[in-house]
Amino acid sequence: MLRRIDITLRGTGENAFSPAADDEGAVGLVSTGDMSAKRRKKDVLYQNQSIDRVFAIMEVLGRSPYHLKLAEVARRCSLAPPTAYRMLSVMMRLGYVSKDPTTGRYALGTRLYRLAHRETYLRSLVRLAQPHLQALAARIGETVHIAAFDGAQVVIRGRVPAGRSARVLTRVGLRVDAHACALGKAMLATRPAAEIAELFLDHPLGRHTASTLTTLGQLERDLAEARRRGFAVSRGERFEHVWCAAAPVLNSLGLGNIAISACLPSGRTTARDVERIGRLVRAAAIDIQEASLGNARLANRMG
Repeated sequence: MLRRIDITLRGTGENAFSPAADDEGAVGLVSTGDMSAKRRKKDVLYQNQSIDRVFAIMEVLGRSPYHLKLAEVARRCSLAPPTAYRMLSVMMRLGYVSKDPTTGRYALGTRLYRLAHRETYLRSLVRLAQPHLQALAARIGETVHIAAFDGAQVVIRGRVPAGRSARVLTRVGLRVDAHACALGKAMLATRPAAEIAELFLDHPLGRHTASTLTTLGQLERDLAEARRRGFAVSRGERFEHVWCAAAPVLNSLGLGNIAISACLPSGRTTARDVERIGRLVRAAAIDIQEASLGNARLANRMG
């Protein structure tokens, strides 16, 4: 059973490139004069005994220099052996724990290491991209983001706020539906149509605003245009009054698992502005790609 605890969080200043958090926060357009009033917010913290036990088992296995027997795992986690066995069985099925077939001892599984490697890679790429994003934000005077692909969603991993009086208020760790934002569409555009269709079989294209693309046909046409021009565009499709241009940072396979974007308030944005800034965003993405791979030729796979 989930137990709910209400707490109040106080703002501690803006850190543009902190690690991703579980704070989805508010998104929209605000003036800089209003931002101090949004530093305090109400949040909810949940506790779950089963999840606590799973992480306790991970901690015990991760700290041990050798594989552990069931009885030892149960003792160190203060669990009854049958409970520890059930937990370990589920974790084995999911790949987070492995069991030696000869000795019956347990250790952390390879899936956890793959996740850790991916997180390390993402963090290093965000650090590498930081000066490029700061230069882009300074040049165009708009909020710039870097995000990671996560299936039908993207996760914002870093941001540089705009220098103008009106800002796009987002937070590191925010999840956004991939079909409804330029960041997501930039990364989807590097993937084959069959993969995209399969991805959205279990994830309907939800409507967020009147401008959201809600059919696979609409999305495919938009992605084709993104491939042609070299960057993706969203026009108030997730957040009203916010337009964005985004370009992927391609990996060695030519896939975009990372993308960068610039967000513009629609009230002072024209189609010409989007085109101009989109080209600058794409150029910055290629610079980050060169720094990461040392291979600018992959940029030609989009656009």
